[in-house]
Amino acid sequence: MLGTAFNVRAYPDESNSTTTLVRGSLQVKLNKHEQQVYILKPDEKLIVNKEPLLPVKSTPGLEQEEIIKLKIVKTDSIPPEAQWTNNNLVFENKRLDEIALILSRWYGVSVVINGSDKMKAEKYNGFYDNQSIQNVLEALKISAGFSYKIENNTVLIEP
Repeated sequence: MLGTAFNVRAYPDESNSTTTLVRGSLQVKLNKHEQQVYILKPDEKLIVNKEPLLPVKSTPGLEQEEIIKLKIVKTDSIPPEAQWTNNNLVFENKRLDEIALILSRWYGVSVVINGSDKMKAEKYNGFYDNQSIQNVLEALKISAGFSYKIENNTVLIEP
């Protein structure tokens, strides 16, 4: 793996797992489908929907098989989910509630949104190069029109 840079995003609370290759070469095997091998080239990402699309009836005593959705995407530059390799935080058409999760993981804080479902569902774009959480929140505040407070390790976002 000398010279290889890649990102794997696989959180239990998200429906997709994504592997993105920035440079080098990467072979990906899926846990339940080890016979399927995917070779990624630079600027490609493999997206796996963790939810089964077609459950197949299983035979008693045998593990249930499932057909999963796979997609390999070619990009022109470093995809947003791999921008962290350059210490960049990037949102592309992300809901505010998704951004809250990303900020929680990126900065090691708890982000709570006290707002309507409509507020949480609003989508935003942003590119932050090595910025503090305060700078990111200030930029979001200008475009989203919310207010926020930071107390200890908790960020509270309100309308």
